[in-house]
Amino acid sequence: MIKLQPTLDRVAILPDERIAVTEGKIIIPDKAQKKTHYGTVLAIGPGGFNIDGSRREMSVKEGDRVLYTGSHDLTQTGSKVIIADEEDIIAVAREVKKPRKTRSGRKKKI
Repeated sequence: MIKLQPTLDRVAILPDERIAVTEGKIIIPDKAQKKTHYGTVLAIGPGGFNIDGSRREMSVKEGDRVLYTGSHDLTQTGSKVIIADEEDIIAVAREVKKPRKTRSGRKKKI
């Protein structure tokens, strides 16, 4: 098995697998589906450089679920992996905790 280590400000992303099925149980092939570019970050590079030569910290970390645009596809051991620049990541999806209700029915701040 090969461990993929992106360089500079690049990110390796495992895209979400989508299987679309119609109401009549017909499977729609990938090429006919609209693409939503969500995936999970597998590995990150060390970061790019600032003008003064110092390293710029990456804004994502391994395990983050991200929404991305442009990328370079490659296949590694049967899995499709995306290599994208950090600037191609539009958003990081984070789970939000819902406020709990107290016995009085009021929402408790977390």
